[in-house]
Amino acid sequence: MTRDDEDDEELDGVDIPPEQFVEAEVPTTDSRDAQQCLKEKYKGDRNVYSIIGTSYPAGYTTSWMAHSQGSSNETEYGVAIGVETSGGSGFDYKASGTRTVGGSWTGTWDPLKVARSYQIQVNYHYYVLGEGCKGETRYQRPHVETGGAQDNTSGLVRPGWKKYCANQPRNYQFDRTDDRGKAYSYGAAVKFAKIIGINLSVKKAYTKSNRLSYKFAGSAKHSLCGYDEYPALAGKMVDRPYWVE
Repeated sequence: MTRDDEDDEELDGVDIPPEQFVEAEVPTTDSRDAQQCLKEKYKGDRNVYSIIGTSYPAGYTTSWMAHSQGSSNETEYGVAIGVETSGGSGFDYKASGTRTVGGSWTGTWDPLKVARSYQIQVNYHYYVLGEGCKGETRYQRPHVETGGAQDNTSGLVRPGWKKYCANQPRNYQFDRTDDRGKAYSYGAAVKFAKIIGINLSVKKAYTKSNRLSYKFAGSAKHSLCGYDEYPALAGKMVDRPYWVE
């Protein structure tokens, strides 16, 4: 079953600034120039998709997301570091902090009545530090958002959040638009597992140009329930087809 319901714990780690990479890992060798082992080489890039939001409407409710990206609305994506395994047969990747990148475009998904994850494409650069040296280290770092997008409506599990709920009237539109509350975050949002064995984290703030919307329709009254706060401040939320007294 596909798990896009963000129940995973956040990936922890401290990002290593570029000027500290050599200090953090120092590949060495007896047979080559030591300085060669301290050089970082760009080896290519690849595009992967990252979830930047989810919605879970119920009944006749529809939901959608509008996404506008610019220098004031960038996103934090996870960084991965690969170290040689003890037997020297491969590389083991671990999450190591985040890097903030963006692009410059606007897109809006159509309103739908089904649960959905919203995804945008991110270009990652692949680097090697100390290629061929003892202690060679590999990096996957986010470079830029490409402007590509997709969504997923298959296999999502409706969350059971019921602690922070707010009633929503009929024929009413709710928009989560302000960055003063919780950002959307998910520890396995960047779909990298097929390439490096792990997925990476994302953190995306809500703004007027990066908003999640629910349109409540039909005869039933609904409640919107937040994951970590009331809907006005929540990073994630789910629609429930009942009125909370």
